[in-house]
Amino acid sequence: FPWRGTVLAVHVLRLFGVALGAGSVTLTYALARTVWPERSWLPVLAAALVAFNPMFIFLSASVNNDNLIVFLGSWALLLNARVLRDGLPTRRAATLAVVLGLAALTKLSGLTLLPVTGAALAVHAHRTGGWRRTLATGLGMAAGVLLIAGWWYARNLRLYGELTGLHTMVAIAGPREDVSVHALVRELPGFFAAYWAFFGAASILADPLAYRFFGAISLAAVAGLAVWLYRQVSAGEHEGLLLPGFLALQVAVTLVALLRWTLLTYGSQGRLLFPVIGAISGLMALGLLTWLPNRLHPVAPAPVGAPLLLVAAISPFRYIAPAYEPPPAVAALPAEAEPIGARYGAVEVVAVRVGAVDLATRRLPATLYLRAVAPADDEMSLYLRAAGPDGETIGRLFSYPGGGNLPVTQMETGVIYEDTYSLHLSEPRADVTLEITVGEPAGEQFGAAVGRLPDGTPVTTITARA
Repeated sequence: FPWRGTVLAVHVLRLFGVALGAGSVTLTYALARTVWPERSWLPVLAAALVAFNPMFIFLSASVNNDNLIVFLGSWALLLNARVLRDGLPTRRAATLAVVLGLAALTKLSGLTLLPVTGAALAVHAHRTGGWRRTLATGLGMAAGVLLIAGWWYARNLRLYGELTGLHTMVAIAGPREDVSVHALVRELPGFFAAYWAFFGAASILADPLAYRFFGAISLAAVAGLAVWLYRQVSAGEHEGLLLPGFLALQVAVTLVALLRWTLLTYGSQGRLLFPVIGAISGLMALGLLTWLPNRLHPVAPAPVGAPLLLVAAISPFRYIAPAYEPPPAVAALPAEAEPIGARYGAVEVVAVRVGAVDLATRRLPATLYLRAVAPADDEMSLYLRAAGPDGETIGRLFSYPGGGNLPVTQMETGVIYEDTYSLHLSEPRADVTLEITVGEPAGEQFGAAVGRLPDGTPVTTITARA
């Protein structure tokens, strides 16, 4: 500080994301007030479930296109709910068309708002009998959406031969290999965690106790919704099902689209449901309040929101910042470290220490001791390969020093850094050989660099045994 250039741009975009997040919380409150006007504390709880969701806060404070689609999705939900409740005046229809067009331009998931909007218009026409006017209004809205976002999809068609560019995205991200129900079920815990607290690039978890709390309120909310639905149907109060049912429909459509994406590539993250987080949080609030008598509704937001806020408040310090700490510096090498002394330009692999394989977890611990012998101008990468007795690969890891937290251009000259890794092995074996290859600093593909041992012998791969 004062920020300049790229750093300034990043901070401005992060502040813009925070503003969009605050707007999404406000829209969630307004949505819940629209759907459940007789329940004064339900909107407060719904807003708290968004505002204090640790993952939502994390996402809002980062640079991405999710913050805008969450804001626009929440706005579209509110407008559609008001169409169902209050009608379709021209101003509301025009606003909804602009919001839908911007959503379709922001991210492909914005397209999931279109069919549910169509359903809302059809219900409105059925209830009012104004089919002709509603159809004309709907066509005008569709024209508005095409005017705002159509050029982008036409560009996709010209560049990639497809309207959405979806298959091009999959080709870049990598297609999914294990397309099966079992594989998707196996990913459910990670999907759930990424809705509440899975920071970094889906790599930093909170404490297990936090996920038990998230699971408890989620189960209580789902069970409460089932009880509420049973009571509504039993009492014959079907009119009260319309607006909550509309929210549930939008969640279902978004979930189906996300499932299709997950079947194409590895993208099973609960945060991708955030465009409908307002609907999810409203329905959760309804389910949670179902268990309480009306007189206790004013106190309900506190026992739910306070633990969420606590996890969110400690997350930057307990989980996120430590994950980005550079490896520690050491004054001397431990006795069990194997001296290497291989120099790659300005960086020296001083020694290597390979621990015993944990046969229960199939993990091989390995530590590299790195030292900058001169100021470095280029970065370096690492390739760690665990080989079995016949030379077969049973584990491997591509990384940068410190998992990316130790740029060699920022290493202090003469200081030895203890860089620790853990390789997952495809089979539990005790007789493992670790091969370490240093990568060339330039180029997108990994290329082995040639180092020099203390006696001048060239070396490409450093070998150590577990």
